[in-house]
Amino acid sequence: MGASGSTEKKSKEKERKPLTQEERVRIDQMFSDLVREMKKHGLPDVVALRNAYNFALKVHGDTRRKTGDPYITHPLSVAMILAEIGHETDVIVSAILHDVVEDCNVTVEQLEEEFGRNVADMVNAVTKESRKLSGDPEISPVDLDDLSDRKFRAEIQKKHNRKAVYVKCADRIHNLRTISVFPEEKQREKAYKTRTVIIPVARAFHIHKLADELANLCFEIDNPEMFRRVGAKYRKILKQNSDTLYGKDGVIETAKRLVLRGGTQSDNVVSFDFIERSEDDIFSKLTGMMEAADDLERVLTKKNVPLFDVFLITSDLSQCDPEDIFFSFYNNLHACRYHFTITEIEYPKYGEQYCYIMEDAYGTKYRLHIQSETQHLEYDHGILVADVQDFRNGLSGDIFNEGGTFETKMIPVFKKDGSSMLIEDGATVLDFAFAIDRNIGICAKYALINGKMEKESLRRKLRAGDQIEIISDHDKHSPEKDIPHATVRWFEYVYTREAIRFLSRWLEKHMDSGSPTMVVQDGAGKEYEIEMAATVLDFAFAVDEEAGLHLQKAYVNGCKEPTQLGKTLRYGDKVMLEYDIHDKETPVFNWLNLVKTRKARERLVRYFNENYHKG
Repeated sequence: MGASGSTEKKSKEKERKPLTQEERVRIDQMFSDLVREMKKHGLPDVVALRNAYNFALKVHGDTRRKTGDPYITHPLSVAMILAEIGHETDVIVSAILHDVVEDCNVTVEQLEEEFGRNVADMVNAVTKESRKLSGDPEISPVDLDDLSDRKFRAEIQKKHNRKAVYVKCADRIHNLRTISVFPEEKQREKAYKTRTVIIPVARAFHIHKLADELANLCFEIDNPEMFRRVGAKYRKILKQNSDTLYGKDGVIETAKRLVLRGGTQSDNVVSFDFIERSEDDIFSKLTGMMEAADDLERVLTKKNVPLFDVFLITSDLSQCDPEDIFFSFYNNLHACRYHFTITEIEYPKYGEQYCYIMEDAYGTKYRLHIQSETQHLEYDHGILVADVQDFRNGLSGDIFNEGGTFETKMIPVFKKDGSSMLIEDGATVLDFAFAIDRNIGICAKYALINGKMEKESLRRKLRAGDQIEIISDHDKHSPEKDIPHATVRWFEYVYTREAIRFLSRWLEKHMDSGSPTMVVQDGAGKEYEIEMAATVLDFAFAVDEEAGLHLQKAYVNGCKEPTQLGKTLRYGDKVMLEYDIHDKETPVFNWLNLVKTRKARERLVRYFNENYHKG
């Protein structure tokens, strides 16, 4: 027992060396930089941050890392990783303090008294178990690690403590960035634990940006030679294509001009960025093409691997679907000298939204991600931060009354007819729609507020005194004609328990395999089952995939005038379709903007790839 205890104590001992004046200045500057970074994203609690910094500085004292750096630089670096994402104060405070229980004889109870339960619980979740706390002085290091892993998984299952995942990821990122001072065996052990424990948890919470960096760091540790070769070949390809890629008239700047300043929808685009890919991400796409390591030179080409991830991010305030916004630019992108063409649709490994593969006239491929601000935030940083406004402003915590019990604050709002009602403070337009009628909520499109004709988003937060008119595709006289618009994404829009419950029940009933369906008839009366909110053009592809490519006109419910191909169909509609399979003018690129079903979109992409792309 004595031997194992002394071994643990020895392994925990850290080098001590008084901080120099230069080091103290550098550490203070790191903290100042941290606060400055947090202010870019919202309004941090600077007092809480400084208290955490002073506490950590005091208890870590003059201890040093294996790199020789003052130990305090590690938690400050971990905190900066999370600050750059935009995390709120309690997460950053937890990052600053994340090692004080494990290394400094501070108890979780002390942390709770000084910094509150949220911080104490997050720090506890990422703190490794010790032999003393395990209750088994003879426990082996391997078993102790396994016990720590089980504890971490258990702690993050508690709803209030899930953000500890971010602290764990950032801690491991900084450790792997600075791991070169350890023996190779130790590095590989750490990489293995990262791949088998931390990355799967991060993926489960959709924290893909941090998981991607962890995976890349592990790849560099596990296979440094292949990592180097992939990176070198990738940079060589970028350099070989630099004349067309870069410069004011290159691919990237030309595409940005067309999107950011080239159309009526440009104001709805927040950003349009070309991001270089990581070595691990590239290599993961090549493994199926390689039989041996020497095949890398042959398979890693711009023909096989998209060189950039392209992110088109649209404003959450826009009433337009992000894809509709992109396809409003698509004709110009295709017609320009670089002849951008969507060639296929790629479906994700981890369950997030699909992306398009786009190719230019020189054969360079790109992965195109089309997302709203909220979708992009969740895509990068996970389901725990999907509430954009709270995430950016650093808001957290509940409201308690004087007796210490939870209190729900209510605000008065007004219906279209002027009658008043109370709704929870923090409720959105969509919450209001569900509060009026659950069917109005399921079919809601947008709102008109305070008599203005400007369309307001369903996610718009209500203010006391607002008068709201919900525009909905609910037909109270003929409910079978309802057009539901509810999707899983709406969980980001609702705030009240009632709305969440209504939405959950409806999705559970109607969306077992993705989208609810409706029945639509063709001109002969034959019935087809098609997704809700499908358009006339979608229906044409459902009836005949090949003939759908050459749809000329459509007549709905006996109307003598042809309807628009992008018209949304209702349950029971009867649609007569006219085709001309010899027409050389159809389909047109704008049709990608009109279809809503996967079947129609994939067929159009395949057609354009086969008939219009010039490699």
